[in-house]
Amino acid sequence: MPLTAKEQLIAQGKKVDKKEYQTMNDVESDWGDDPEKEEKKE
Repeated sequence: MPLTAKEQLIAQGKKVDKKEYQTMNDVESDWGDDPEKEEKKE
């Protein structure tokens, strides 16, 4: 059974860029400190 074009690329070691299909662990967090609160502390 012959391979499809996509299967041939996979067999040759083709991989997608990590950023194309991000998981929750790959996404940078935006839950840092609030800059407005830090200005009030000073």
